[in-house]
Amino acid sequence: MMMRILATTTLLALTPIFILTVAVAPAHADPREVLGSKYDHKVQTKTGSCVRTKWQDGSDVCGVKKEPPAPIPEPAPYVAPAPKPVVLAPRPLPPVRHTIIKEEARTIYFDSGKSVLTKGGEKKLDHLAATLKEADDIQRVDIVGYADPMGTSKSNQTLSEKRAEVVEGYLHKRGYLKTAVAKTRAVGDKEASANCSKKLKRAKKIDCLVTDRKVEVQVVYETEQ
Repeated sequence: MMMRILATTTLLALTPIFILTVAVAPAHADPREVLGSKYDHKVQTKTGSCVRTKWQDGSDVCGVKKEPPAPIPEPAPYVAPAPKPVVLAPRPLPPVRHTIIKEEARTIYFDSGKSVLTKGGEKKLDHLAATLKEADDIQRVDIVGYADPMGTSKSNQTLSEKRAEVVEGYLHKRGYLKTAVAKTRAVGDKEASANCSKKLKRAKKIDCLVTDRKVEVQVVYETEQ
């Protein structure tokens, strides 16, 4: 028995050991036969896909199939914003120019207790009528008669009315008709303006009150109501 064990051990020691070597393909080998150069440069199309001899599924060593880039949209044409409306300030109205007639040129004086025009009064009304006829901006005239405080209030009211009517009639005679009887009024002695001393004698007082024995021609312009 002992001899048999020794013989077996010697046989195993003398038997050569053979190692089976199995070639393992690299894990990264591509069995789908993608075409490439000897430097492993893969042959690809313009879109990035591999050129293969068998099939194509877009997941081999060439990577996922590249989609062509989306076209860049052209920018919208520039549209200039609409200009803001220009608001023009209203033009200022030109200044109104009236035909100016001084107060003295349109005031007619009378003698005490009378309603007859004097020569000076007629001459003044001639010039006034000519000015009024040429003035386009005068709508009409109002005629106001006055009397001084001498005499009774009733007689002075009547006297001032007659004086106003005489002036209106003279203007009509000289061709100016833009007057109306309704616009003719008399104020009598209620609006006396002369400031005369009560101690004056009658003749002196009559001379002092000359500014109250008058007719005023008041001008009404077109722009007035």
